[in-house]
This record gives sequence, structure tokens and C-alpha cells, in this order.
Amino acid sequence: METLALRLHPGQDLKIELDRLMEKHKIEAACILTCVGSLTTAVLRFANQETSARLDGHFEIVSLTGVLSRHGSHYHIAIADERGTSYGAHLLDGCKVYTTAEIVIGIIPATSFLRTFDPETGYPELEVVSPPHKGAGTMSLSKHLKEDFTTTSVVLISIAIVINIVAGQLVSMLKLPIFLDSIGTVLVGLLAGPWAGGVTGLLTNLIWGMISSPVAAAFSPVAMAIGIAAGLCAKYGLFKTWWLAIISGLIIAIFNAVVAVPIRLYMFGGITGSGADFITSYMLALSKDLFGSVVVTVFTSNLIDKVVTALLAWTIVKALPLRTTARMPRAKCVVTTT
Repeated sequence: METLALRLHPGQDLKIELDRLMEKHKIEAACILTCVGSLTTAVLRFANQETSARLDGHFEIVSLTGVLSRHGSHYHIAIADERGTSYGAHLLDGCKVYTTAEIVIGIIPATSFLRTFDPETGYPELEVVSPPHKGAGTMSLSKHLKEDFTTTSVVLISIAIVINIVAGQLVSMLKLPIFLDSIGTVLVGLLAGPWAGGVTGLLTNLIWGMISSPVAAAFSPVAMAIGIAAGLCAKYGLFKTWWLAIISGLIIAIFNAVVAVPIRLYMFGGITGSGADFITSYMLALSKDLFGSVVVTVFTSNLIDKVVTALLAWTIVKALPLRTTARMPRAKCVVTTT
């Protein structure tokens, strides 16, 4: 067994830093050998509870145990306050180091720890694979697809497509200067990963185009880019908080503009019949060139739309019960599922 030692500094998040360490070093299987330190904020989930509890103060870390992997980890912690009162529970995101956290991790060779959904418990539980599954160091595309497109994910994609079309149709009827037709796409990207998010966006616009709006079908590559961008933002931790969700909305808007501008410009001459055409017309009335007018239209209308969409999707995921998010392969990028 190899060992890995580290020290966390004041203000760092205990669980998030350990999860990042697993991903950074592509660790397949590990355990916590020992940990000493202190916390100034503890976010825990006590036994048989669906919701978390936050404790503020100064706490000594009495014990930290965990089964760790880049595929998902499970931690328990025991802490004691200034009176010696002890608390033991699941470790969640939000536990801030007070003075230090000194941790030694044991890396288990020739083994992979996976997290697969167990219908008996309703949670993703440990699956031990020895020797490590093929492609352990660099997960293959087929492995990503297998993890993302579970039965639950496919059901979610179907629901998300309906949400996208219904919301988009309502906004189109009202001629609002935003779209709100990618809430389901972003939601799938957060819960099932970028590939599933991309497929959701693509299918939404293709189906929508066949039902009532050929314009929607033309923008299917844009919808696909939105889902992929949302999934990637979630993968790299940009949906952990509401303000990070706003940043993700900005990033998604940029991805959207890069793909949408050429389609809007060369396929439709800058005018698509949406409420956002008002911005294009206004810019042209100011004697701006068509390309610049379309760029401004796409970015400004989508900036508000994608930020609102990202916040709505983040709010929905945070509000979902633990047993629901536990079934989703990528939900741990947004919420704690164990």
C-alpha cells in the first residue's frame, strides 16, 4: 500500500479538497488512515436523515474515516466542541478547516472502488473491482457513456425534453426576449453528465422542429452545445453554489453564442422570428453592421436567459430528495449523494 499525506489550511473545505485529490491523482481506491485537525463550520448528515445540519463554532476532529475513489467517496466524521460534546455523522461539503487538517491516505493497489446504485438501499453503494476495470487511469468514452446513460438518465432525458418544449413554446407565444427552452437540458447535464445533456438538447430541437418549429431544428447544434457546456461546468465544480451557477450561466452563454451566431447569420439572415429579433432590428436601425448586430443579439438575449436557466436548474437539483439524486450518475458534482 502506498501512502499520501497532506495538510489542509484554514478556510479550505475538507470534503471538497479530498474529492479533488482523488480526481487529481486519478486514484481508484483508497482509505483514510488517520486525520487530526479542527473545523470552524461542520455540515453533517446524521443517521437516517435526508437533510443536512450545520454546526458553527470550534470543533476538534476526533476521527475521520472514508472509502475513497475518483469514482465517488463515502466519509464519516466525529467531532467534539469546546465542552467535549461529540457528534458523528456523514461528512458533507461545507466543512471548513479552522487551523489545520493533517491527513494520511492509504492507496490500495490493483483495486477500483466504484459507486453503483443499489435498489435495495436507494443509494449508490460500494462496488469493489479487482483488478481495476479496464481504462482505470483514463476512462474510455464507452465507460463514460455507460455511466451517463442509465435507465434513470434515459427517463430524465424524456422528461427534460417535454419541459424544454413546453417552456419554449410558452415563451415563443408570449414573444419574450429570452428563451427558457433549455432548462431541462441543463438539468440533465448537471445530473447525468455532458453527453446526456448534449443528447437532451439535440433531441429536444429535432423533435420540436418536426412537431411545430423548423427553426428549432436548425438550432439543434446550439442546444447540444448548451447541454455539453452545462455538464462540463458541473463536472469541474461550477454548480456547487448559486454564485458559481451564475458563472456557469455566463460560460454556457459563450458556448451558445459561438455556435448560434453562424446559424442565425447564414441560415436566417439574422432574423428568426423570436422576441430577440427586436435587438437585431434596433442595432440595424443604429446603422450597425449585420454581423455585429447578430453577435450582440445572441449574446445579450442569451446572457440573461442562460444565467436564469442555470440558476433554475441549480435550484431544482438542490431541492431534489437525496434518494432521487443518489440515482443520478453525476449528481455528486452538484450535491452530496452519499
